[in-house]
Amino acid sequence: GVLDVRDACPSSPGIEQGDPKRDGCSPPPKKLVFEEGKGELKLLEPVQFETGTAEIKTASYSLLDEVVGVLSDEPGIRMAVHGHTDNRGSVGYNRDLSQRRAQAVVKYLTDKGIAVERLEAKGFGPDRPVATNDSDAGRAQNRRVEFRVISMGEP
Repeated sequence: GVLDVRDACPSSPGIEQGDPKRDGCSPPPKKLVFEEGKGELKLLEPVQFETGTAEIKTASYSLLDEVVGVLSDEPGIRMAVHGHTDNRGSVGYNRDLSQRRAQAVVKYLTDKGIAVERLEAKGFGPDRPVATNDSDAGRAQNRRVEFRVISMGEP
């Protein structure tokens, strides 16, 4: 679908992507799935933060940019950003940390042009685990950010 002279990946089939370095290449894999029926954006990788802080790692910017894309494409959606932690440390500290992380994600999205009225941040700390806190793998699953649809309507 791209002329050979502009094809950045001539040995594989690809599409026009509006970037000379990517034209003719396969699109990068998606990092999230919008599950409208479930009312959530399912992240296929976690939002990463610096340890013990609400500072988003640059490795998560492309993931959050995809969230921006979905919210831009669906201007009637209001979204809750839920922060969660594992159970290491005090409950109070973890609830505060999860709230600050949810707020950091909201700030990232609003800095990219999403109206703050469309977003709500809530930190749950260790109160809603999805896995055991008895293993490193389980604790890693419990440290997460989730996106839940609050409402879908007209912008």
